[in-house]
Amino acid sequence: MASIAFFHVTAGAQPLLQGPEATVSADDVRAAAQRIPGASRDALLSRPENVVRQAEDLYVRRALAAEARRDGLDKDPVVAALLRQAQERILSDARLAEIDIAALPSDELVARYARDLYRENPARFNAPAQTRARHILIGRSDDGKARERAEALLAQLKDGASFEALAREQSADLATASRGGDLGWFASGAMVPEFEQALAALENPGDLSGIVETRFGFHIVRLEGRRAAGQRSFDDVRGELEREVRAKAQAEARQAKVRELLGGAKPDTAAIEAFSRSFAKP
Repeated sequence: MASIAFFHVTAGAQPLLQGPEATVSADDVRAAAQRIPGASRDALLSRPENVVRQAEDLYVRRALAAEARRDGLDKDPVVAALLRQAQERILSDARLAEIDIAALPSDELVARYARDLYRENPARFNAPAQTRARHILIGRSDDGKARERAEALLAQLKDGASFEALAREQSADLATASRGGDLGWFASGAMVPEFEQALAALENPGDLSGIVETRFGFHIVRLEGRRAAGQRSFDDVRGELEREVRAKAQAEARQAKVRELLGGAKPDTAAIEAFSRSFAKP
């Protein structure tokens, strides 16, 4: 592969990676990362080495696409249809995002509907005993020094380093790294056995585990709190219920749009049957 150069800049149109075949900008990397959930996306892109990998992947794809167009592959009927469908998928997703925004009820209505949901089915909100914890995960590495790195981090924590800051900077669990390693509240059985055994040995909020080895790598765990079984309060579930209300409103708006669009569409039965027969085994 031809040589390439990497540039760490933040402006959207500025190149992050340039080579003789193509250029990859910050906007390209940002767009490619849209498929990743927000918190994980921020954690991923906050590390330059991950941005390098993303930019290299995009560069290779763009260079291969240029070769394909040069050789006329975009003129193949099936490839041309796939290109149209890819564009339509992106544009339709953008249109659906607009429909979602337009369908959102006011905050006042959302709060009222959430309260109604809570009152209508109180048994739904019974919860088992739960624990809240944070962790820092050091993934296994080819150099075999992952445990050593975890032990060095544990020493820093015992000397007073910020758990949240180290989690954001060092944890391989990108889904929680941006939250300072926060795993939220969870019931028994939600984590792998080694993790739960280490957590069970911690008594007070703020207590640290030693190095906990699981199939994912090496963890450092900090207990945040415990709560007994019982009915969750409205304040505890309000965010969850409000998300549910908004999601339902958006789903109904999408379904209404689909019904509207399909209302004027008619299948050509004869053409469909002929198409299907072409795939039938003799």
